[in-house]
Amino acid sequence: MPTLRKACRQCTSAKARCIIQTPQCKRCALRGLSCTYDLSPLTASCCPPDQPLAPKDTPGHCILRVLKVRGGIDPAICDPGQEKAIEIIRLGYQSIPQKLREGSPALCVHPKLHTHGAYNHTSAFTDHALADTAQNGDGCLGYEGFRRLLGVGFEDMDIYEQLTAVQALIVYIAIFHFPHGPPQEPDSGTALTTLSSWTAHLLSLTSNIHSYPTTSPWQSWLLAESVRRTIIFSYGLIMTLASFNRGYCDGWLFVESLPFDSRPGLWMAMSPQAWIAAAGVKRGEDVVGKGSGSESGCLESYHEYGERVRKGWRGGEGDAHMVYREDMFFMLMAFGHEGWEGHWGV
Repeated sequence: MPTLRKACRQCTSAKARCIIQTPQCKRCALRGLSCTYDLSPLTASCCPPDQPLAPKDTPGHCILRVLKVRGGIDPAICDPGQEKAIEIIRLGYQSIPQKLREGSPALCVHPKLHTHGAYNHTSAFTDHALADTAQNGDGCLGYEGFRRLLGVGFEDMDIYEQLTAVQALIVYIAIFHFPHGPPQEPDSGTALTTLSSWTAHLLSLTSNIHSYPTTSPWQSWLLAESVRRTIIFSYGLIMTLASFNRGYCDGWLFVESLPFDSRPGLWMAMSPQAWIAAAGVKRGEDVVGKGSGSESGCLESYHEYGERVRKGWRGGEGDAHMVYREDMFFMLMAFGHEGWEGHWGV
């Protein structure tokens, strides 16, 4: 029997698990890569090739489903340079400045959240000239704001300023680092490291998020949901960049577990009255769980939400999910979990 390496050159270079089979290892076969070994080419199969999956077993984009039907695959491996990633950035992250200028709720930034006098770093995007410059990525105002933000004292801020700082940094990175930015951009590693550190701090505050002073149940919910959405899309941006550039990202399982409020209409409400009506209750206290209702009972993980949407599509209940279409957050969560099957008409 010919001498074989434990891993082919491609898997060794990517530091990925190499599952040997003929004529290519599993990773190279999935990615269409050349599969060679340093000592000799593979001529014998060490394990039978996978049987074709039935349509109902197609794993899609859900990492947990991938592991269920293809347990030998490293879930961190993905295709680099996907156009779908660019579309997610365009529809979601890069649309935030325009939404804020319109006075509309954006992906994770709500214009009606009171910051109690704290500096709002996202206010830079409501200035028309500044927002246009940042969006085009070819001027100094947006870029200089990016540089200044990276140098702020994050630990000295209160939670409201910290939240808006993370939100602003998400937008700047999406504009200046994806898929590539101008030559004078700050080092991408520094920006992403800063974003990861700031987001981890926000995550540590979520267990006591309702203890912070707010003026009403609506404001309490807006703060909590803004933090939850910001955390999800901060980690989502970090992993989208990693998967787009390197084809390897090890954080998807963690993101599958992150929760958010999946009740339609609440985030898009622009007044406490509209918010209460969207929840189908009579009092604000019932929306956040201080009355007869329970906010925690309405939180779903990313995985739970994706599975529910998938079951609705498969059961022919696609129209039931059209109520989510006005909220870009819900659309992108479904896109990321289930793929672009045209269910949303985008």
